[in-house]
This record gives sequence, C-alpha cells and structure tokens, in this order.
Amino acid sequence: MNNRYKLLPPCGNLLAAILPAVFLLLWALCSSPVHAQQPEDLTARSIEDLMNIQVTSVSKKEEKLARIGAAIYVITQEDIRNSGAIDIPDLLRMVPGIYVAQINANTWAITARGFNDRFSDGLLVLLDGRSVYSPATGGVFWDVLDIPLEDIQRIEVIRGPGGSIWGANAVNGVINIISKNASETHGVTLVAASSSVEPAFGTLQYGGALGNATDYRIFAKYADFNRSPNLPGENAADDWHVLRGGFRIDHRFSPADTLTVEGDTYTGREGVNASFGASLFAPGITDAYDVPLSGGFVQAAWKHSPSQRWDTSLQFSYDNYERDDTLREARQTFDVQFQHHFLVGSRQEFVWGLEDRYSLSETHGNFRFAGALHLGFESIQRVRSG
Repeated sequence: MNNRYKLLPPCGNLLAAILPAVFLLLWALCSSPVHAQQPEDLTARSIEDLMNIQVTSVSKKEEKLARIGAAIYVITQEDIRNSGAIDIPDLLRMVPGIYVAQINANTWAITARGFNDRFSDGLLVLLDGRSVYSPATGGVFWDVLDIPLEDIQRIEVIRGPGGSIWGANAVNGVINIISKNASETHGVTLVAASSSVEPAFGTLQYGGALGNATDYRIFAKYADFNRSPNLPGENAADDWHVLRGGFRIDHRFSPADTLTVEGDTYTGREGVNASFGASLFAPGITDAYDVPLSGGFVQAAWKHSPSQRWDTSLQFSYDNYERDDTLREARQTFDVQFQHHFLVGSRQEFVWGLEDRYSLSETHGNFRFAGALHLGFESIQRVRSG
C-alpha cells in the first residue's frame, strides 16, 4: 500500500474547499481599490503598429519586430488573457515550431526543432534574464516554473540557434519570459478556481508604491492538481500541489538608473509512478511514491541608460532547488552577468558582455530506484533461464 501525502495532511480536502473563500476574504480586507484591466483591442491597431512591437531576445537589445531576421514569435499580454492557459507549458502550445507534450499530470516535454524528451537540452529558457535549466540534465523542471500569468509582460520565443548571443544550451532556440514592471501591477489581483482537474487553484497579489521612485508587488499562489489515469485507466498516482510566494521591487535612482530586485520561494509534493524492468519476458515492477519539492531564487538587476546610444547592465542571481526523486539532488547556482551596448556612428551597434556561473550540486543514491531496478532484472533473468 502506498501512502499519499498532502501539503496539509489533516485538512487537505478542506483546503481545496475553502481556498477560494479565503482568497475572497483577503480581497475584501484590502483597502486599496481593484481596477479591472481592460483587454486591448488588437483589431483597432494597424499592421505597422503590430510590427513595431519591441523585442530584446534576438540581439540582446531592444529592436522592432519588423527589423528582425530571425524566426521569432511573441506571446503578448492579450494572447495570455485570451488563451485560457493555466501554466507556461499551456501558453507555449500556441507557438509554431515548439513541441509541447504532457507526459503525466506533473511532467512536460518541451523542445524546438524536434527530438522532444522530458529533459530536452539545447533549448535555453530564461526568466527575466536568469537561466532556469538544470545543469544536471540540461532540461527544465516545468512543474516549478510557475509565476502568475497575470505578471507576464510577454514571452519571446526564438526557433533556431542562439548560442552566439546567449551561450550554453541555446542550440535549438531561446524562450525568454519577461515579467511586468511592478509599476504596472498596482492594486489587488485575485484569481481563484476549482475543477475536477484542479480542486484548488488561486493567486492573491498586491502591488503598490513607496514614494515616487519605488514600486513593488507581492504574491502568493497555490495549485493542487488531481492525479491522471494511466494506460489501463487506473490511478497514475501523479497528483501534485505547490505553494509559492514571491515579490518584485523596481526602484528609479534617476532617469538613467534603475534597480530591480525580485525573488520567490516554493514548497510542495508531486506523485511519481515509475516502472522498472518491463520487457517481453516480464511485466516489470511499478513503484508509486511522493517527491518533495522546494526551492527559490533571488536576483538583482541594475541598468544604466544615459542616452539612446549606449547602456550598461549588471545582474546577480542566486537559485536553489531540492528534489527527492531519482537523483535526490540539491543544487545551488550563483550567476553574474554584465553587458554593454553602444552605437558607433549611425549604422553600427555593438553588444558585448561577460557571464560567470558557479553551481554546486549534491546528490544521493536512491534505494527505491536501485532496488526496483535490481528486482526487475532478476525477474527477467529468471524467466529467460526457465
């Protein structure tokens, strides 16, 4: 018998029932007014306006979409509002040339240019300039890349090699997730829902200003997903839930200098249903267990733009996560990036920079994985010898 654990074991079902009511109560207690954001009518804009969308991922500098010689697709705020998506993998389904496959309730395989796999490497994924791929596999843990969709300004997706600009892991493409400035998210944001797939899902966020030069936002997000059926239609034991909290602060020292500090932390569990030793001679062994999840990040980015002819940026970030799955890995990553962009004459632009990344990893053997694999091979050998 496999014991299933919830974030709050004594009251897991109760939490799913009362979470929307808790969000409504917190919203009612907030004194700031709520301003509904009206969707933008793109039909009222000309083709020229749509092609003048500013992007930064192709050359690491702002430029118009119409002037870019690359296969790029931009998911705008309007696209996000109209998509009905509940997470970033769902948003990426609308991008031509990006392959999105959901393996089970908590695992995705996403890549560009084919060769899709759960830990597909060669696709660089960035969140506000911070790389989120795991050095252990080269892939991305999409289950914990889960910022509120209401805070995303746009997602720029480049299909094709980007290693000369972005460096490691940008072989098949780049996905750059850019969040909104804190000045764009003032007031209270409340999202709450419940369904057969998601018994409880919600985000509560508050944004405001400190003086005339500082804007901020803080949020809390919780998601609880039901298990999915496996091929025979039985319980796949892959239900999962994550509780997350985060913040962002934007400060203007002067018209030329800005500082952004942001971060988040999360905790949760997800179910894993693993099979070992399956073959033509033996059905294999199935083991269902829970994987604890925890982690977070903090980063600070300073930008100095004294004129339209040159600018400089400096970014520090610290990222850590711990997953008690097959590798039982705990990893800490420190990253420093510097970039200088300047114009020479009226036609030549130069972008150069430096980046240093230092990653510490600690892994432990997993008795469950090793034991199940050994028993699987034992059963195969016995059937063959018999």
